[in-house]
Amino acid sequence: MSHALPQERDGVFLATPRLILRRHRAEDFLAFRAYSADPELCRMTGSEPPEDEAALRRAFDYLTGQERCYAMVLRDTGQAVGRLSIRDLPPCIRDHPALAGKRGASLSFALSRDFRRRGLMTEALKAVIAHLFQAEKMDYVNCGYFSFNDASRLLQEKLGFTYLASNPYPGPEGDITAIDNILWRSQWEAAAQSSRNEEHTL
Repeated sequence: MSHALPQERDGVFLATPRLILRRHRAEDFLAFRAYSADPELCRMTGSEPPEDEAALRRAFDYLTGQERCYAMVLRDTGQAVGRLSIRDLPPCIRDHPALAGKRGASLSFALSRDFRRRGLMTEALKAVIAHLFQAEKMDYVNCGYFSFNDASRLLQEKLGFTYLASNPYPGPEGDITAIDNILWRSQWEAAAQSSRNEEHTL
């Protein structure tokens, strides 16, 4: 399913208090190389570490060619610390009956190990989810993780995602279980209203 793209200025998609989400630039390659070669990050994303510099360059060029793949850049330093993509649904859930006749998008993301546990991914995802529901009028947002990735599971649960489906995924060392979660706009709106009500009572 194609999505109407937002108007971007200088490749910038969104900004948050600490981050800018923008299209990748050539100068992001060194940061991309550092976090993408991390074996732990590769395991969490179900991929193998790149074999060499040429493989890293091909992966970076692929990302820069993706229409809605954004670098996560620190506002105070300009350093790229991760990436976040807005994509069509993975094939394994495109025909899920709960999604029939609905408009949605799928999110995938990666963050450098050096910048975890700071709330940066939560901050980025909250902004992107709000944009997808408010500006692009999506009915739902999909996000997934592999069954051994507790950090991603907890993050998605904190953001309100709930279970949709699970499917085998061909990992480097054999099949692993991929979990797909869903966040409906009605759920997100209810949570946002509840949060506003709590603020008014403080």
